[in-house]
Amino acid sequence: MLKKILKLSGAQELTKKEQKEINGGALVPKRCGGDGSYIYVNGEKVCCYIPAQNNYIC
Repeated sequence: MLKKILKLSGAQELTKKEQKEINGGALVPKRCGGDGSYIYVNGEKVCCYIPAQNNYIC
């Protein structure tokens, strides 16, 4: 968290759990595997499908 923000009156740093629960913005879709499509190599997930881009990232 930015030190400038923490200097505000009444500001508190978020816990690690709280930070993980924040997605940011409204309606943030999960980036990968929207339809469950992944590419596996030797049993390891190496690529995932991004429906919004109709593309895979690896």
